[in-house]
Amino acid sequence: VNSSQRYISLQSKTMGNFRSLCTATTRNSRISGFHNLGIPDRIDKLREGGFLNPDHVSALKGEGLKIQDASNMVENVVSTFGMPMGVALNMVVNGRDYAVPMVVEEPSVVAAVSNVARLARPEGFKAESDPPVMIGQIQILDAP
Repeated sequence: VNSSQRYISLQSKTMGNFRSLCTATTRNSRISGFHNLGIPDRIDKLREGGFLNPDHVSALKGEGLKIQDASNMVENVVSTFGMPMGVALNMVVNGRDYAVPMVVEEPSVVAAVSNVARLARPEGFKAESDPPVMIGQIQILDAP
């Protein structure tokens, strides 16, 4: 894989394991009118743009987390809980465009992240990490 290719990795316990990388030689997360599209059309746009591969598309159209899988993940399972998954667009990190999957219950969070990312274009954000790499929260300060 050469450095001109761009990647996105989706991983969600509620949708299965997305450790495979979807690659495209060029892509742009600035998708005008995305919020006006129907859900199937949004998925198609992400696939056409190189953000999703066929396995990702199949999982997005699936039924979600099965109770037995949930029981294998954590202790004392009694049920599963579905939440909406949106995609924050316009995100450029270290020079690469990303469509960022977000599972949230609060209205306007995905739109706010997309808007801030749009304001930060074309340079976007710089990120770095030291081992061990862990999932965390990001605080954005002094954004234009």
